[in-house]
Amino acid sequence: MISYLRKYGPNTNGLFNEGGDTRAANRLYDYFASHVLDAEKEDSKIAITMRTITMPLWEDLEQTLTVGVTFQALLTGLPDGLLGSVHLFEVLQTICTANIAAPIPTTPRIQLITFAIIALASDMQRALLCATFGLLIWLRQASDADQAVLPEGPQPGTPLRRVACLQSLDYLARAFAPTLLGYRHLRDNPEEAGYFAIARLLMEDWQGVNRQLRDWAAGVKQQE
Repeated sequence: MISYLRKYGPNTNGLFNEGGDTRAANRLYDYFASHVLDAEKEDSKIAITMRTITMPLWEDLEQTLTVGVTFQALLTGLPDGLLGSVHLFEVLQTICTANIAAPIPTTPRIQLITFAIIALASDMQRALLCATFGLLIWLRQASDADQAVLPEGPQPGTPLRRVACLQSLDYLARAFAPTLLGYRHLRDNPEEAGYFAIARLLMEDWQGVNRQLRDWAAGVKQQE
């Protein structure tokens, strides 16, 4: 699904905002949920399943919008969401609050986020975080490149183009903030302002965080 969105996402207006085909989204959700969510207690099984499921394709003009909203729903349906840990959410929220009160320099802020993810996220959860935020950063960069060529944006009657919304950290943070802890926590705390702040901070710093996570993983591998 992530590979599909990397390929087709930058060419779709309203990605992660418009729902596409609801019936097709339900079918796709059920398809993935039957492979992944039923195995939620077995991390290794989830990891293997997420790497090997083949995307079912159907002919539909709204397919990419449908895949986008289904991807969001799958993340939100995971136990404790994309982060997989309330404790990790609380630590990231503390970093966000401190950064708002007195901006933390970029390098130590990235280190704090990285240490929190290493300490509080499982291997599978770290892989999912890297895949998801890597996708969002890539979509944003791809949209920047296209916007430089087509500054006027999409025109009526022309194929869908990469659009300014995917360039906006705020747009992407609002779209993925509900995925951080999942449906149960959204139900208990629907007005939780920290979701958006954490999602935006992670996207703003993700390239640095991802680099440090790779360095850490390489160091662990050398020690084995």
